[in-house]
Amino acid sequence: MQHEKGDSPAKRFAMINVYDGHRANVGRVATDSTWHHWMNINITQIEAVGGANWEKIKRYYLNLAVWLAPPEIPRHCFFFHTLESLYSYPGIEEFHPKVNLLDAGLVFRKRLIGLYGPCWVTQFVFDWLGLLDLKLRERLIERYLLLPTPNRPIPPRPDPCLSCPPPEMFEAVILGGAIRATSAALFANGGGLEAGLKLMLEMKPERLEKYLLEGTAEGLKQLQALSAKSCEETKQLFG
Repeated sequence: MQHEKGDSPAKRFAMINVYDGHRANVGRVATDSTWHHWMNINITQIEAVGGANWEKIKRYYLNLAVWLAPPEIPRHCFFFHTLESLYSYPGIEEFHPKVNLLDAGLVFRKRLIGLYGPCWVTQFVFDWLGLLDLKLRERLIERYLLLPTPNRPIPPRPDPCLSCPPPEMFEAVILGGAIRATSAALFANGGGLEAGLKLMLEMKPERLEKYLLEGTAEGLKQLQALSAKSCEETKQLFG
């Protein structure tokens, strides 16, 4: 069989494809267009130089590892960092009981992004909400995470969506609720950091998950109230 040489029409294909099997209670899949992204002399040289390009590649590796991990792995990471944040900077200074959920959540969100990146935080918050309301998680994924239309801004769509909470605000309120509930459980008796640490070391994962879900539900409730208030004020503004 012979093939004639000549011009080849330009082709475009996705460099990376993923399948979110967690939405169907099975594993996730990721396919890469080339093994050069993993084992190549260019990667070695980029690593040796360091800088922004290597940081992006490292983030890609981390994102993919997190994406493929079974659901319980990200959950355990979340459990650990929720507790750890109460005894480290900036949480030990910022997570005061009088701080509102949004402000506390913004601090915690920034901490998680520094460790895992913004993609992990968004995906985890949506998956975590699925434990409370599976249909809500699906709606959020459809609204915020679907691929953008070519030459259009990223979701949420329709654009502009004046009634859609910004993703950062949504995530922050949910995370703030989780932090507040965990902090209240550890320090409710007024025993201070040492007493709270003792309770933390004795706490079973199932009990911690219960507190976190209760806080998440409270954060979602506050977000719904804020959204309703905002929509009403906008309605009044425009008559």
